[in-house]
Amino acid sequence: MLRQIQRLEHDVNHWYIAANYSPAEIAEMRRKASYLQANIDWETGVVA
Repeated sequence: MLRQIQRLEHDVNHWYIAANYSPAEIAEMRRKASYLQANIDWETGVVA
């Protein structure tokens, strides 16, 4: 049951991100987060 919930959360997050950010924006946020060793707040698009 827990694995199913985790999979559903993953799918929801994926589609939320795809609907709200362009591929270029996603790539840029991932580059910044990787460089800063930080996390991305996908709701605001801020690397924190």
